[in-house]
Amino acid sequence: MPGLINTHSHVPMSIFRETVDGYSLQDWLTKKIWPMEDKLTKEDIYYASLLSFLEMIKTGTTTINDMYFMTEDIIKAAKEAKIRMQTTRTLIGEDNGEGRKKIEELEEVLKKYEKEELITFNVGIHGLYTCSKEYVKKCITFAPSK
Repeated sequence: MPGLINTHSHVPMSIFRETVDGYSLQDWLTKKIWPMEDKLTKEDIYYASLLSFLEMIKTGTTTINDMYFMTEDIIKAAKEAKIRMQTTRTLIGEDNGEGRKKIEELEEVLKKYEKEELITFNVGIHGLYTCSKEYVKKCITFAPSK
């Protein structure tokens, strides 16, 4: 049987599994998940990613499309697990300093890991409900150049 492909993952979020059930999406994100994510360290991201990759490999997944932040720590775990991954630095927000900073972070990671055999990249816009129209346009403009 060929390896399975996980086409939509937030790899480190496995550590939040079954911790905050029963909320609407917006409440789940704004009141529960985002406040917990704000406390995550690079080490948390690395070990949560390694755990997720081990679980995925055990169940037959060999390729992951990941959309999260602290991308380099996820890549470090993916390289150690020897798993194929397409990834991004999730782009979210407004077309302002903070939003532009996220695009710059993605650009830095792209340059650093462009020659990795098992790691490829995309420009991952979080969602139309978390990004301004202007920011989405900026992300779309950035994508073809990469």
